[in-house]
Formats: sequence, C-alpha cells, structure tokens
Amino acid sequence: MDGLQHLLISGRCVWPPHEILTLLCSAHASNPTTFDWRGVNIRTTDYERAIIDRDFTDELCEMQLREQRNVEEGFMQFWQGLRAKLDPLLGSGPTNRPRSYGHAAEIARTGKVLKGLGKPLYQRGSQRSLDDAEITAFMDDCPPFRAICYGLVGAWFDISLAPQVFKKLAGRNDQMMSVYLPYCSRFVTADGKQETRLREIAVEAKLDCEVLSYPDFLASFEVLT
Repeated sequence: MDGLQHLLISGRCVWPPHEILTLLCSAHASNPTTFDWRGVNIRTTDYERAIIDRDFTDELCEMQLREQRNVEEGFMQFWQGLRAKLDPLLGSGPTNRPRSYGHAAEIARTGKVLKGLGKPLYQRGSQRSLDDAEITAFMDDCPPFRAICYGLVGAWFDISLAPQVFKKLAGRNDQMMSVYLPYCSRFVTADGKQETRLREIAVEAKLDCEVLSYPDFLASFEVLT
C-alpha cells in the first residue's frame, strides 16, 4: 500500500481489466463509426482516493482475496473441462497439439478460435452481439480488447491444449492484465510467468509495448560513471 501511495503522487489509477473491457465495448456499441479506444476514460479517481486515504479494511481485503481465489479456481475448471473434451480427439501425443503459445496463437488467429473468444467478451460488456467480420474489425480497432483475447488464447493453450499441464502457469489475472499493454510503452512485472506470457502476447497481438522484469527495469536507471 505504501508503494501504491508513492506512485500515485505523480501517477493515476485505472480500472481493473474487466471494467476496462466493459467501458471499451460499451463505447463501441454506442457509436461504432466514431469509436476511438484512446478516448475512453479508464481512470478511476475513487480508487485513487481510497488508496491515498487507506480506505480499505482488513475484512474487505480478505473478502477480495477469497473472491479472487474463487474466480481463479473457476477459470481453471473451465479450461480443464475443455481439455477433458479435447483429449479423446487429440490424444496424448504431442504431434497433435500446439507446440508453444505462438503456435496456439497462429491456430486461433487463422481459425475461428480467436473470434469465438472475443464474441462473448464483447456481448458481456456491451449487451450486443457481433458477427465474425464485426468482431475482427473491433479487434483491429481496439488493441486492449485484442490483447485480452490473446490472453485467453494463453489459457486455452496452457490448460486445454498443451501436451502437459504444468503446475506453475500464468493465471487468470496474469492473462487479463494484457489489457494494459497498449496503454503503456513499458510494462514492468516481478512475476516471471507473467513476464513471459505478456511478452508473447505483445508479439502475437502486435502491441508496441516492452515487457520488462523488475530487475531489468531497475537496471535501466543505472547511471554509467
């Protein structure tokens, strides 16, 4: 909390990923012809004041942590359920499965998977449905939304498709934070799993953002003497 307070001296607080998605999709649904994702305000002054004033009780923080764990568990169960359906079709051999996140992203992009992931996200945020051509156009026009879709491709690969599901995976929050990449030129994280995945997403979604580890970020401030 002290670190956040220090950062807010000269910074701003923005909404969490799911709220940003709602704002972007609602703005687009209201007027698709004039939509510009850069013009959608994602700043939350309520959060800024709450952090500065320490307006968070221990009980609220504990409740939020439980909620996050429940959501993460549900997220894992969804993709594990999909794996159970795909296993009989793909078998256990690695030759029938994507070899990497990049390979999975290529499959998702050239087929209908990427569009299939984007459609329910858009509908949930806007209460309006789009066809294949429309959702593709929205992804092209809205890099934060495109980033989230590629984040979901990460979960699809890691949990449902990879030859082996590893215990230490980039989780739901790691994937969802890809929404922030188009808003910054540098994204800094101290989580190695998140760093690797967000860097992959930036490449596949064609986002102009450098993803840095925290040590590399600190090293960039070193002054040569």
